[in-house]
Amino acid sequence: MKKIIALILIYSVMLVFLTGCSYIDMIIGNNATGGDQTGNADINKDYDEKVFCEGDIHYYYWIETYEDLVEAVERLKTNCNYIEYSLIFDCEGMIYNGNALDVKFCLRTSRDINGEHFLDVKNAFVYIEWYLCDRYTLISSDMSLSEKRARIEDNLLFTNSGIPSTIGSDTVLEDKDQLFCSPDGFYDVNSGFEDWPYDDNECNDFRVVYKGEIVGYFEAPEGRFPKYSDLPIEFMKELVKTAVIIDRSF
Repeated sequence: MKKIIALILIYSVMLVFLTGCSYIDMIIGNNATGGDQTGNADINKDYDEKVFCEGDIHYYYWIETYEDLVEAVERLKTNCNYIEYSLIFDCEGMIYNGNALDVKFCLRTSRDINGEHFLDVKNAFVYIEWYLCDRYTLISSDMSLSEKRARIEDNLLFTNSGIPSTIGSDTVLEDKDQLFCSPDGFYDVNSGFEDWPYDDNECNDFRVVYKGEIVGYFEAPEGRFPKYSDLPIEFMKELVKTAVIIDRSF
């Protein structure tokens, strides 16, 4: 009888251990510089995945729609989190080269989740990554971070790349007709598409200007637009009208 009880206890402990490892899904980097080993948790649990890199652990939470992003940001705000100012484009469904665009969002923090749901973390710095794919791009919770990004990069059109330090919670893009974008660093803030020269300058980095002020940056993968004539200018004029600044006052 004692042997049976002992076996039951051993089995129970092993089951708890294995279940716990599956749920927590710990990641151990290969070396001091970190690795690309990722773990995935159920999307309905605490986070999608976490990655050990550069001596730190980053937690990631993927979002498919702008509406869900708004809801997630509002939920994070209630727990006194700092949402990094971000310029994104709410352009889901726009057409590019005959295909409907697909937008992906990813929230990231290095604060320990401690078994909480990602959206219940408190007093954390949360960063928003925005990816615009030129066609529908399937990513799933059973993919690693590198697999998701590889899938996205295959179809990537643009991604956000920064926002000036002068932009704060008082910046509101109310008049979308006052928005335009241009290649970063080529001309002054009053230059737009109409002022671009027709030449072979490679266009990867872009800035968004609102009422004469630079409000953010975005970029295309290197080599996506090897020369000016490859840029879909009319499409980009439409794209910039969907710009949104996300911050703590969102």
